[in-house]
Amino acid sequence: MTEQEKKLSHQPAPYYANAARTITNSRGWETMFFFAEACMIIFYCVGTTFTTHGKSWTSDPAEIAAQQTAATMSIVTYYPMWQDIHVMVFVGFGFLMVFLKTHSWSSIGFTFLVAAWAIQCSVLFFGFWKLVIYKGHLEKINIDMPLLI
Repeated sequence: MTEQEKKLSHQPAPYYANAARTITNSRGWETMFFFAEACMIIFYCVGTTFTTHGKSWTSDPAEIAAQQTAATMSIVTYYPMWQDIHVMVFVGFGFLMVFLKTHSWSSIGFTFLVAAWAIQCSVLFFGFWKLVIYKGHLEKINIDMPLLI
């Protein structure tokens, strides 16, 4: 081993080299995430409801057809935007903001986990503030296609 190789082998690692190892070795974030996800599930069960598109409270065929047409138009209008946004979030950030050389597939999995958590939080936060600001009172958040976008 040459003098130069000895000198390089004893240099300390950069400050960021052990950051991912420290995060994954400490199991506190897993416990916190599972607790936060349990709270999120409870918030969704207690504070949200689905939109009434597609639910028919009548037996009149003309009204059922009108409701189905409205639901179909809602899906045709909003689904392409929903799909494009989710492709950007999951594929774009999933592969753009990761370090494949050092962390491989674990960085993509962690990015997907953070993106899914952000989408869940945004549905609740936007729905809550929409109710508070526009309606002035609290009620169950109506989950529909525009809120998911």
